[in-house]
Amino acid sequence: METDRGITGSPFYFMQKISGKAIGRYVVKDPSLNKVRKHLAIDLARNLARLHSIKPSDCKNEALRKTLWMGQDSSDKTVANGSIRSLRSELERIKDAYPAMEMILNWLEKKAKPSDDVVLIHGDFRTGNFMVTPEGLQGIVDWEFAHWGDRHEDLTWLCMRDWRFGKLNKEAGGFADRSEFYEEYEKVSGVKLDSEMVTYWEVMGNLRWAIGCIGQAERHLSGKDKGIELAAIGRRACEMEYEAMRIIENAG
Repeated sequence: METDRGITGSPFYFMQKISGKAIGRYVVKDPSLNKVRKHLAIDLARNLARLHSIKPSDCKNEALRKTLWMGQDSSDKTVANGSIRSLRSELERIKDAYPAMEMILNWLEKKAKPSDDVVLIHGDFRTGNFMVTPEGLQGIVDWEFAHWGDRHEDLTWLCMRDWRFGKLNKEAGGFADRSEFYEEYEKVSGVKLDSEMVTYWEVMGNLRWAIGCIGQAERHLSGKDKGIELAAIGRRACEMEYEAMRIIENAG
C-alpha cells in the first residue's frame, strides 16, 4: 500500500493479475465452461468456508478489526440490526415512497435474531465477482464490502434470483443447484446452515439490491454519471421487491 498522495493524487496499491472473465452471462451460458460449472459451485463453497473461518478475535490489527465492523455496534448480538439501520437510512433518503420496501424492512426488523456466530464475509459474493476460465475458478474479486457479519448473508447473496442471469432453475449463481453449494459448504465448514436464516438473509439481500437499484438510477437522473445501464438497472427495483415479498409469503 502506497500512501504518498504525491505520486498519483491518492493512495494506491498493486495487485496480482487474475486471468479469466467475470461477466455473468459468460459464466452461466458460455459453452466453453460446460465442464467446469458443477465444480465451480464446489470451489466457491470451499473458498467461502475458508473465509468464514475468520472471526473478529482472529484479527490482531485493532484498526482493521474496527474498520470491518463498518460502523456497526460490535456489542450488538443481533448482527442484522446494523444492516437494517443502514437500509432504513438509505430508504429514508430516497424522495419517492416505496411502501413495499417499508413492509419488507418492517418484516426484517420483526424477524431479526441474535447470533454469536460473527465471521468475516465478502459482502458481494455473487456471479460477476469471481474470475473463471475453462480450467475453472481463478479468483474472487471486489472485496470493498468485506465486513464482520452473518455467514448466511454471503451464502444467500449468490443464490438471489437476480444473480442467475436468466438461468433461474440453477439457484446457485445460475450455474449449479443450491443444495450442491450448501452441502459442500457445510461439509468443509462443519457448520449446519439454518433454513430460517437462509430465508431471512435472502429477503435482506433482495431489499438491499432493490434500494441499490434506485441508487443506480439516481446516479443517471442526477446527471452525475449518465448511462443507459444505470437507468435500466433502476427500473428493476420492483423485481427485487416482488422476489422479497414472494419469499416472505412462502415462509408463512
